[in-house]
Amino acid sequence: MRGALHSRALSMGARALLRLNGQAGRMQALRDWERLPEAEAQGRLRARLRGLLEYARAHSEWWAERMKLAGCDPGADDVLGELRKLPLLRRMEIQEQGEALMTRAPGERGVRWNRTSGSTGEVTYFYTDRNYRAWNEADKLRWYMESGYEPGERVVFLWAARRDRPTGAAWSERAANRWLRNLVWIDTMRLTDSELDAAVEQLADFRPRLVVAYVSSAQVIGERLRERGVELKGLRGVQTSAELLPPEARQSIERCFGAPVFDRYGCREVGIIAHDCAAAHERHVSTHNNLVEILRPDGTAAGPGEPGRVVVTNLNNRAHPFIRYEVGDLAAWSAGPCRCGRTTPTLAELQGRTVGQIITPSGRLVHGQALVRLIWGVPGVRQFQVVQEAADLLRVRFVPLRGADLAAAAAEYERRVHERVDPALRVEFERCTELAPNAGGKIEYVTSQVPNPYRVGER
Repeated sequence: MRGALHSRALSMGARALLRLNGQAGRMQALRDWERLPEAEAQGRLRARLRGLLEYARAHSEWWAERMKLAGCDPGADDVLGELRKLPLLRRMEIQEQGEALMTRAPGERGVRWNRTSGSTGEVTYFYTDRNYRAWNEADKLRWYMESGYEPGERVVFLWAARRDRPTGAAWSERAANRWLRNLVWIDTMRLTDSELDAAVEQLADFRPRLVVAYVSSAQVIGERLRERGVELKGLRGVQTSAELLPPEARQSIERCFGAPVFDRYGCREVGIIAHDCAAAHERHVSTHNNLVEILRPDGTAAGPGEPGRVVVTNLNNRAHPFIRYEVGDLAAWSAGPCRCGRTTPTLAELQGRTVGQIITPSGRLVHGQALVRLIWGVPGVRQFQVVQEAADLLRVRFVPLRGADLAAAAAEYERRVHERVDPALRVEFERCTELAPNAGGKIEYVTSQVPNPYRVGER
């Protein structure tokens, strides 16, 4: 099967790069883990979970109190049962508690500050440790390889989160990004007609082996590839992420790029949750890194094919534990094992969030992430929803933090929109006690009611 890591031998250069990058051992551990017999995998998972819970209890007063109140004993034989005694951890709680959720272990090093993209309408600040980042990078790399990539080959990112872009780092890190990954970054935050053509030219000139993209970015640029009759020779796969991938979007991207699509599901807080395999395009849970629960509304475990809330316990990040973290998505378990040979559980259905696009009065296509980014740091905004109601009007529905100044928040966001998106856009703020979900039960955090000439089916 094209793109399958196990179906082709890696070159000597690729193997050398993995050793040099320090990821060969971690990637081998990940590959070994996902083919373990179920009983052995469960035993290892319980041991890792017990270690996480004991560490959190020992080094965080907040977690120790939470476990005490819930009657959770990490040392008990049934550690999975003890985990389920804990209440779910939600974004609002992380926002309100702040650094209280962090551990304070003696001599702890390599801790870095991070934040979510805000595509949920809620920006969350947290910390990661060196161990988490190392395993997360190994997980990313092995799934790049499952999608057809080999270390050192050319890769293009069609990405709307500029903070992920590998610039501004130390010279050694910049050199490694260019030499090891051999990548080109195409910013899809805001795209004019000419910028779409330029993106197509870059893709054609660079001839990547792998494209990593936001779903909406891949759709828009893929359509322009098709319109221009551009064929990306040598492309082995397209890895989509950050947004929901419905079947029709997968088919459209595969048709336009001429390569199979591999979907990556995750979030910044816990890394990759699940990823398509090459053999069957089943979304395999990264169980070495994340323990995943699918829960019914009453908190009990959902059965195969039964949609439920996605709850994740990250097993690596001890600096800022995410234990029973509700990510805000709905998913369902598959019924049986995957034919690819992996023994890890798979997600049959995923009902994630979508971040829409708007078309400005000047005709520029703006990714929803641009509007999300601009609200970072605006005082008093806890959760929000941006709706383009007219060509020149954005309505921002928001749930405020306590003591929020509506006028100040509105003025600051409008200033940012005028400065960085389009000065012709008007912004109106609407205070809400809660945001209304759509018919599918999900909140659309950026959406437009204005016809979009770049969107398939609207031209």
